[in-house]
Amino acid sequence: MLYPNYADFASFSTNHLEAGLHVRKKPSPEKRGLFLLPLIQLSPWSSDGEISTGLLDLPMEHLPNLEDLPVLNLTGSLTTLYSLIQTGRERAKYVMQQQLL
Repeated sequence: MLYPNYADFASFSTNHLEAGLHVRKKPSPEKRGLFLLPLIQLSPWSSDGEISTGLLDLPMEHLPNLEDLPVLNLTGSLTTLYSLIQTGRERAKYVMQQQLL
């Protein structure tokens, strides 16, 4: 997944925080505010009236270069793409071995 950071934490996605399996009770407005981010509003129409994704209306008019982005693992720690691939391969091998038991 690619989650670029834009000004004022504007985002392409946000979390949906609701009481259930991972959230034991109805979250307070303060806690909900920690999870919800303002969404970037993409225009459904281009200037010439054609249907458009609005991606060219993004801040700075482009996504950041992949090489400029930090890589985080599932716990949010900085890592490398190579390390993620190795971890994935090791985990897949482990799962396959467990299925054979």
